[in-house]
Amino acid sequence: MIKLTTAALLVMVGMATPSASFLRNLQEGKRGGKPPKFYGDGIKIDFKGQLGCGACIRGGYIFCIPGLEGSDPATWGGLTAVCCKDSASCPQLTNAKYLCSNSYSDTTLAKAICPFKRESCGNSTAFTFDSVG
Repeated sequence: MIKLTTAALLVMVGMATPSASFLRNLQEGKRGGKPPKFYGDGIKIDFKGQLGCGACIRGGYIFCIPGLEGSDPATWGGLTAVCCKDSASCPQLTNAKYLCSNSYSDTTLAKAICPFKRESCGNSTAFTFDSVG
């Protein structure tokens, strides 16, 4: 009996054509070839002031940015985002220039404030998953 992976089957029927370098990296376990790491709901993230937006919010802490929801750090006029352990240690909560994740009722929604770095991510800030290819 022959076993086919989904990727191999899609290639055979012409729906997907992975590049040779992608397949080589996948086989060698190089960056880009590994599946994303799965974090269960019970994950514990220890507090560090340098936590990124997603990790800070997921850890139950407060992330504040000096700009609009999802704004580019290049537009912040030299100010920086900050991860606060709690409201008692977060002076940004009372600074009108900052938007903080604790203003959202849900941690998934709170991640909307995470910065969008055009330099790294390009110009499109909206993504849809309504088509293949």
